[in-house]
Amino acid sequence: MSTNETKANAVHNTGGADPQIRINASHTGAGALVASVTGDLDQATSEQLSQQLNHLLDERPAMVVLSLEDVPFLDSGGLDVLVNVQRRAHAEQVPVRICAPRRGPTKILQLTGLDVAFDIYPTVGDALAGTANAGSPFA
Repeated sequence: MSTNETKANAVHNTGGADPQIRINASHTGAGALVASVTGDLDQATSEQLSQQLNHLLDERPAMVVLSLEDVPFLDSGGLDVLVNVQRRAHAEQVPVRICAPRRGPTKILQLTGLDVAFDIYPTVGDALAGTANAGSPFA
């Protein structure tokens, strides 16, 4: 499934050890927003990630797909952002789907029980179509 790229956003933190996170966002023809996240989702990047994702939600997409394929690390700061984004999106009746998490982030989602709180898909295409079984791709 192809997307029409309409926006590319980068979020950078210039503090301390220069932690960095990037989000590349694109819209599909059906109004879904695909946000591909690159970098560690942790305490150092959580504020910027939250601001950027909330800005994207301000656009009122039909659905949000968060690709975590390029996220090697997830901690409580990143989890907090994901939960808050999902809460806001749910209140606005916008489905949020997570796709392609690596083993480390998947393990954190499982350990915290959040793997059942999110719809998790193995690929962006599966998330957009909603055709794969939701849940951990590593179960």
